[in-house]
Amino acid sequence: MDWLKETWAYLVVGGGILAAVVLTIRNTYGAERDRQALKQASLEADKLRLEIARLRNTPEIVAERRAIYERLRTLLRALTGTTIASLAQVSDIHDIRHDAEYRFPPDVAASIKALIADVVTLHVAHSMLGNASPSPADQQRYSMANLREESLKRLLDYESRLIETFRPYLSL
Repeated sequence: MDWLKETWAYLVVGGGILAAVVLTIRNTYGAERDRQALKQASLEADKLRLEIARLRNTPEIVAERRAIYERLRTLLRALTGTTIASLAQVSDIHDIRHDAEYRFPPDVAASIKALIADVVTLHVAHSMLGNASPSPADQQRYSMANLREESLKRLLDYESRLIETFRPYLSL
């Protein structure tokens, strides 16, 4: 125990230095973490500014959105009028969705993407059924007729919601 009486001062100084080194390292890592968080927050703010600028209702953007809306409305009118979807119409709705992705928020593009499945189903059902009425004995034709009817109902439902979906994005 005599060595403790002689070296306690050295032990206290050594412990203090060790504690100071540990605190310095901890603070350095904390400062780096905070710097990275600020950098990430700055990047997120820049992304939001770009998104706001992209979605700003400038006359040019509104005109482009209006053209997309009119193309979609015309296509839906043709589909519900004839109850037949051609490959050209399937291609057109894909083009409309692609154009809408860059000019509308994701929810509008997602609704058009969901509409694509109904247009394709309508095309396939017409290809399999033709214009003839399905006979009850032909189960596959009957199920395709049901799919065709459900697709048409969804198309009509989408057409009725079209104005409310696009209204916030088509005015200045």
